[in-house]
Amino acid sequence: DNNTLDTQTIVYHKQPAINYCHPPIEDISETFDHKLESGFAKFLEENFGKTKAEEVVEMYFLGNYNGDVIFWQLDRNNDVRAGKIIPYLPNGKRNRNDLPNWWHKVKGKDCQLRQCLFGDHLIPDHDNPIAVVESAKSACIMHLCNPYYIWLSAEGLHGLSYDKCNSIKDYEVVLFPDAGYYEEWLHGESSTKNLLLIGQQ
Repeated sequence: DNNTLDTQTIVYHKQPAINYCHPPIEDISETFDHKLESGFAKFLEENFGKTKAEEVVEMYFLGNYNGDVIFWQLDRNNDVRAGKIIPYLPNGKRNRNDLPNWWHKVKGKDCQLRQCLFGDHLIPDHDNPIAVVESAKSACIMHLCNPYYIWLSAEGLHGLSYDKCNSIKDYEVVLFPDAGYYEEWLHGESSTKNLLLIGQQ
């Protein structure tokens, strides 16, 4: 019958909510490296003195897990996003016998990372311009070498994600890529293009 319309039932399936990692704030307290026991904390103490090492540990809430440093990622609301565990030797070099790990994996959690800039929690409490480097190690060291900036880390060569850049869109920002990677941060897939796109909004 041409006067009869075929009807179709459209079923919308609700996408399940993403289970993002949210380590409890208590984990930071329990792993806090107040005795400067991680290899990285020992490196800071050896090269900058105990007082300066303690300053960095307290500022960035550095943790200790079996001698490895935990670089906690807290956003500006003090919500814990992730804990990156890096094995450093007391000379500041990576221990190549051990691999980096994530806190949620150590705790046996099945969740998806939603990282923020390492040091993001510092932004609301400071008026300094922002400097972004690749690694958390560099951010910590540069804070001691040049405290004019708020030193943050993108957490990797390809760490300048859109979400991370959105976090610093309203601030004066200077980027410091590792030596030899200027072009990558300028033109790469995960690059300053994210900052430029956000700035045009």
